[in-house]
Amino acid sequence: MNLDTVTLWETAQDVPTFERLCYESYKQHGNSKYGNYKIVGNIDIPDFDWDSLVDHQRSVARIKDENDLKAEVARKYQSVGYTTDNSDLHCISDSNFPNIFEDFARSQGITKYFYRIQVQHPGQMVPDHIDSLRSWSLRDPETAKQKTHNELKRYLVQCSEPETGHFFTIGNQPVVWNKGDIIKFDNRIPHATANAGFNNKVLALIEGF
Repeated sequence: MNLDTVTLWETAQDVPTFERLCYESYKQHGNSKYGNYKIVGNIDIPDFDWDSLVDHQRSVARIKDENDLKAEVARKYQSVGYTTDNSDLHCISDSNFPNIFEDFARSQGITKYFYRIQVQHPGQMVPDHIDSLRSWSLRDPETAKQKTHNELKRYLVQCSEPETGHFFTIGNQPVVWNKGDIIKFDNRIPHATANAGFNNKVLALIEGF
């Protein structure tokens, strides 16, 4: 598997290999291969009742069934103590949220994209991980079979004010942000997020072509 030419669909069929190669690349090159994060803009984020909009939950430690293509990855997190409680992430899908990102997406030439809001409660974390974009692939397999990770445009939008105990790291770089900042980074770099504060930490991911 070549990280620069593999399609999203091929990655979705072999998540453990994709993750292993990403970690090996990071160990060898650090952030230099795919670049450090960049703040590329800022948009106004209205005040929402985030918890009332949550419609599903995700966890790197969750195994849906033994045939789940990410079961091997989930077992890795379980082996060191991560559970569906401490790594739980409350999410809001794009179908349940007003699209406040459309103008930005258009400005970046993105015509086909998905976005997801993540509400991280105090005490929750998403440990060091790689994003395989498997959900993207299953949602739009025809596009996923044609597009590579090199072609993907991916942005993180910070939807809440930074507070003491709110963390996000991309590789070895701690992210410093203001509410509404739009951050560009490569999904093949290991990253992690945690909320050791007293209020929700909210972010959005925009992914597309």
